Amino acid sequence: MTCKMKQIEIFGIVFLICTSFFISNAFAATLEGKATTEALEKIDKSKYLAQALTIHRNANGDIIGATQIDATRYLNHPMLDKYLDFLPTVKTGIMNQKQVELKQLTWTTEFNDCFQKITCQDYMYSFVTILGMSYQDKSYEVFRGLNHGHMVKVGDSATSYWSVFRILN
Repeated sequence: MTCKMKQIEIFGIVFLICTSFFISNAFAATLEGKATTEALEKIDKSKYLAQALTIHRNANGDIIGATQIDATRYLNHPMLDKYLDFLPTVKTGIMNQKQVELKQLTWTTEFNDCFQKITCQDYMYSFVTILGMSYQDKSYEVFRGLNHGHMVKVGDSATSYWSVFRILN
């Protein structure tokens, strides 16, 4: 075997390993997630439109990234409406000739521990952004959307600003 053939073989093995890692992560993020008792359904024909803007900050508070997330899945269960009823309404109006209301909430995640460890200083932030709720001592995912993964360090934070539109009639 010549040196050039060995280089091609090594390149092929490295390429296969790298692409397998990224493909498996992307595929895992697109699997239908399950809440505690209910499966999430596609959001496109529902009465909801949910989006989030996630701001990533380092330990000094400097912005290191921003990601927009469009929810692609939701929990089709009456408790979702009860949860949204609990939140203050920011605005009501007409969209596409239908009465809608806007709810907003903010959630911050502090990265204070080493998990999904690459090194204790760096680790991967998830490919999925989820808005969850607790109901009768169980946790549920109510909205889920895909986003790009980010490298973050211990001390960083991610704040997601969720906006949820709900058709009222």
